[in-house]
Amino acid sequence: MGPGDDAAARSRWAGDAGARRLYAQVRDACEGGEDLPTRLEAGLRAALGTLAAEPELAYELTVAPWLGSDEGALDALREWIGLFGGLLRDAVASDPRTTTSDLRFLAAFLIGGVRFQIARLVIAGEAQDLLRLLPGTLEALLAYYFEPGEPRSLARAALARR
Repeated sequence: MGPGDDAAARSRWAGDAGARRLYAQVRDACEGGEDLPTRLEAGLRAALGTLAAEPELAYELTVAPWLGSDEGALDALREWIGLFGGLLRDAVASDPRTTTSDLRFLAAFLIGGVRFQIARLVIAGEAQDLLRLLPGTLEALLAYYFEPGEPRSLARAALARR
């Protein structure tokens, strides 16, 4: 249910158009970074900023599919999580300092965790404050790819560049 699949099947999930737009914004934001922390910070900032500015989209992408949607919608959402995971894998592969092997499902697992953190604030009526997740989420994601002790300083350096 991703970019190249049957449009009729994707239309079962109302969030597909929003997911496409968000994916393009995050992809474009990640392209400008010179290393994983910078690329990841830019992508997270783009995603969280967009979703904070558009709480309806945040709800549609992170909460609604899990509350009464059909299997087609859940399948589409899982596919999009996988596509965002691919962006993360590409960013990791671009930085030779990373230490983890490319575990096939790690990136999608991590993106699912980010989705959960966003949904937690959306459900609480705090979507406008999503950018507050940026520092902790950036550090947490970097922890999977760098040696202990490095993620905090790398996250702080990436955030300071803004």
